[in-house]
This record gives sequence, C-alpha cells and structure tokens, in this order.
Amino acid sequence: MKRIIVLIVAIICTISLFGQKKSIVGNKVKTMVVYGQKIEKGKTINVKESESKYNADGYLIEEIEYKDCKLDKRTTYEYDENKIRIKETEYSSSGDVNKIIEYKYKGDLKVEKYVYKADGKLKSKKIYQYENY
Repeated sequence: MKRIIVLIVAIICTISLFGQKKSIVGNKVKTMVVYGQKIEKGKTINVKESESKYNADGYLIEEIEYKDCKLDKRTTYEYDENKIRIKETEYSSSGDVNKIIEYKYKGDLKVEKYVYKADGKLKSKKIYQYENY
C-alpha cells in the first residue's frame, strides 16, 4: 500500500512538472516573476518574491529569491547533454557561493547526490537505490 501511494505521488509530480515545462516552452517563457501583495494603510503594494529564468527548451536555469524587497539568494542550474539536471549552485545575496549540489546518474536514474559547502568540502552524500521487477 505504501509503495502504491509513493508511486502515485511520483506520477502526479512528474505529470505536473512536465505540464509546467510544456506550457513554459509552448508560451516561449523566458522569465517568470512572482509578486506578493501587501496592503498597508489601504494601499496595495506589489513585492517581488522570486524570479525564475528558463532556457529555450523550458528548463529552469536560474532562480532568484527576494526577502524584504532585497536579493536573498540565487540558484543556478546546469544540465547534461540528455537534459538531466546535474548541478545546482546556490549563491548568497552578496554573490558568494553558499553550497553546490551535484547529481550522478546511471542512465536516467539518479544514483548519488553530493552537497558541498562553500569551501568546496563535502557536506553530505545520498545514495539512491532502486529495486526492479
């Protein structure tokens, strides 16, 4: 039962992400900005919360998050020739690297995830194992 629930959730997430990418590509979206609205003294103020940038294939290549109208952090994404995400680099508001995440794949299955600290030293590692039928 637990496996079925996990499988259903995975399928829904995959369909949702594929659908979003398809609409990003279909609408030729290059950048998406998310604004929150604050109401102060009867006035509505739009506040930029985040900005997402996509390449021509619809893959997310950069995310910028704002806090109190100021840059909070920026994350860049890199993909291999098969369009599989292989690296994420997170930067602080000052532009310094906070952390780097690298993914290793066997075919199209993620098998390892490495998280490095700003100084380049390994912080954590995850190993993904799959059980086939």
